Amino acid sequence: MIASASSKLARPRPCFSWRTGWRWGDIKTAFDCTLLPISATIGFIFLGRPEFIREGTFMNAILVGQYIELYFFLF
Repeated sequence: MIASASSKLARPRPCFSWRTGWRWGDIKTAFDCTLLPISATIGFIFLGRPEFIREGTFMNAILVGQYIELYFFLF
């Protein structure tokens, strides 16, 4: 009985993925891409320019979510 309970908890389904029907990688990509303009706006307000937002930040926002989708597809 303990083994069956632990096997159900091995790969829990993310809450937002279950409610929206979106895959988890798509949710992560959308969230990260939403944070980019927010952080740029905060940078403009307080510093006069967006500090520390460069090409790696944009690549990270897009590619990490897609990597998560590939990982869930393979495993």
